[in-house]
Amino acid sequence: MRDLSEINISKSKLCPSKKEIEAYEKKFKVKIPIEYINFLNFSNGGFPELDSFIPEGQNENNKWSVDHFYFLNNKKSEFHNIWKITKEWYKHIGKYSIPIASDGGDNQIYIDTKQDNAIFLCIHDENFKKIKVAKSLKGFLDLLEEDPEMI
Repeated sequence: MRDLSEINISKSKLCPSKKEIEAYEKKFKVKIPIEYINFLNFSNGGFPELDSFIPEGQNENNKWSVDHFYFLNNKKSEFHNIWKITKEWYKHIGKYSIPIASDGGDNQIYIDTKQDNAIFLCIHDENFKKIKVAKSLKGFLDLLEEDPEMI
């Protein structure tokens, strides 16, 4: 995985506790992948400087951006909290999925735990179309780059 400091994420939350992680997993019946736990421990939410990506197998005309990453803590109804987003989006992204980020248009970037923790994009204004972005969180983070047109 790339050095996470390269992504230059503005950090605003403390790392989630083991208890907070376990509570989320129990409530939503998912196992948070260790690489995502490590990411949350590095930056529990925030706005990345390297924010643009092209899903694997797509061309440059299919460029997307990450507006912000979600955080996890016990303030479950707080804006950008994974708890709140999971409750709002599970019927569209799947019961065993973990939302990790959103683009500027509220399309969801998520981990599908039923598909080997692959990363997907759910496009709400295209009838909740799902596009596979990367095989893993590592692969997704490696895709992120700076795009002056997305600033």
